[in-house]
Amino acid sequence: MSTVDFDQINLNAQHGDGYTARDLVPQLAHEVRQPLSTLESISCYLDLIVPVTDTKAREQIDKMQELLQQTDWILSDAIHFLSASTLHPVLLDWNEILTGIVSGGDSTTGDDIVYSMDESIPPVLFDLDQANHLALGLYLFLRRLSHRVAPVQAMSKRLENSIMLEFSVRVPEGSAAVSEDWFRPFNTHVPAGCGLALASARQIVQSNGGVIQIESQPVGTIVCSVQLPMVTRSHADISAST
Repeated sequence: MSTVDFDQINLNAQHGDGYTARDLVPQLAHEVRQPLSTLESISCYLDLIVPVTDTKAREQIDKMQELLQQTDWILSDAIHFLSASTLHPVLLDWNEILTGIVSGGDSTTGDDIVYSMDESIPPVLFDLDQANHLALGLYLFLRRLSHRVAPVQAMSKRLENSIMLEFSVRVPEGSAAVSEDWFRPFNTHVPAGCGLALASARQIVQSNGGVIQIESQPVGTIVCSVQLPMVTRSHADISAST
């Protein structure tokens, strides 16, 4: 199978009636989500009528629902990677964003996450939709990376002129060591369905003035850290006036 060099793609190149890739992706996602919504309704109906004793059928229903959620998340990753949505930065409490992960994913989201919050962190100017996607996306990425054998650790910390968000997880022995290449779209080492997970995360963080890194630690832990600048008085005034 041939690979795509994303560095050579001009996302602003116009096609057809003047549309660019950034214009088309949100519309494409909308079109794809319509049949996905129908399939989700069918899976919910099957979930209601299939007896709990039919374990094989229920396993397939669970698998269908998981794949539908994964497909929807892939579309969201594509939109954020292409910066196809308009930014609306507001002052956000990142502790609330992180604890909101519990209600943002599938039925098992939050049953394997451990929090360590710094209550002194100040609000940060950030787009709300992107913040929610970033937090849930990094959690889901690390959860798939660990094959759910260990809980994901989510931490917030106040630094001198910024705040630090850190996501970490223990991974199975023999897992590939992470590198900067993991931020490239569709790196061969990332879990299936996560081809744009880190690429979209970096796009989100950088577009909001932050820095993101991922590294392997000697104890078999993968750590993804996000550093965001604190809000200046002028930024706070601008946010308050919008």
